[in-house]
Amino acid sequence: MLTFYDITCPPPQATKSANTWKTRLSLNYKGLPYKTETIEYADIADFYKKNGIPPAVVYPNGFALHTLPVIKDDSSGQDVFVVDSLEIAKYLDKTYPDTPRLIPEGAEAQVKAFQDQLSAAIVPVIPLVFKLSAPQTTEYSREYFNKTRARDLSALFPDKPVSSLEELEITPEEIQAKFGYLQQTFDALSNQYGGKETFHWAFGAQITFADFILAGMLLNTQSLFGKDSLQWQGMSTWNDGKWKTFLQNLGPYQSQEN
Repeated sequence: MLTFYDITCPPPQATKSANTWKTRLSLNYKGLPYKTETIEYADIADFYKKNGIPPAVVYPNGFALHTLPVIKDDSSGQDVFVVDSLEIAKYLDKTYPDTPRLIPEGAEAQVKAFQDQLSAAIVPVIPLVFKLSAPQTTEYSREYFNKTRARDLSALFPDKPVSSLEELEITPEEIQAKFGYLQQTFDALSNQYGGKETFHWAFGAQITFADFILAGMLLNTQSLFGKDSLQWQGMSTWNDGKWKTFLQNLGPYQSQEN
């Protein structure tokens, strides 16, 4: 049985994180039975240590990063933990070869490059994402989230250090500017998805993990602002409604019932 470890969110939504969405979509696409267990942001490091899981990343300064998603697979009779959505996708392809592939044969480098490209493109928007995410965390983890994400922002933008997200002020004009920047990113991305007149997936006719990378970002944005917000309604019209169609086409894999 597979266990999917997601971040604890206030109801009604089970998944909000762009990163954990990638794995939920992957599991649903493959049609693999699994159960979901949630972990508070503030308890993720303890979860790693309790289960003997090495940190997701150890930086040169010695800082150890503990993140979700994580999956546990006990189908072999032993608990196998896998960390990071891309590593999870690779593991699922290898361990369950009779299910739809997430990463086409020989395309791992391309998928990784797609993920790196998208991650780099959204860096200017990260302060806004963190600021909006804080009120949507549980009370238990909110102080932890505020302090750790402030630390992350101070590392990303050393000229604008903050000790808590509460110090971070983003004006409506800045939000509008960030969405203008984001729209330019999606204009460039549109060509990979068929251009102006047509639609196809990132690597052609078949859904791949690359599509779940993008879907995770879009679903996270949708939950942060709300489906009825001006921001989300605006994004839904970009590139002739391509991204609204994109999420609709992935609708069968967005179940959060497990």
